[in-house]
Amino acid sequence: MLEKGIFQAIDEGQQRIFKVINLYRFQIDRQDIAANCIKTWNQTPDHPVDVSIKLVNLIAEVYQQAFVEDENDGSDQEAVIDAEQALASPEYKRYINACAELQAVEILDLSKDQKVVFFLNIHQCMYVHHFLK
Repeated sequence: MLEKGIFQAIDEGQQRIFKVINLYRFQIDRQDIAANCIKTWNQTPDHPVDVSIKLVNLIAEVYQQAFVEDENDGSDQEAVIDAEQALASPEYKRYINACAELQAVEILDLSKDQKVVFFLNIHQCMYVHHFLK
């Protein structure tokens, strides 16, 4: 079950060997946890600011999927938000998978300006994601 990702060791050094004395947690799809916790990031992360910029671009693509044209009486066209369409899009799946990289970014060594950029970008992503959900 460790290899399939059903549960994982809390101590990163014990990822592939099950020992009774170690602590483990389930890695399952639940509605009450952040989506980036559903998938475990196993690669070397990019620079935190680059990760945040990538996420902003991805959530912008998702948000674009939410806009659909609606004709009231045939004379005027309005932009209508279809959040369900956006959340079902392949762009949204890419965004959720990319969010997992936040698990591995290291922000302690960032300058003050880099931290501001990182957190503003992440806040923007969270705002749009919350709006769509």
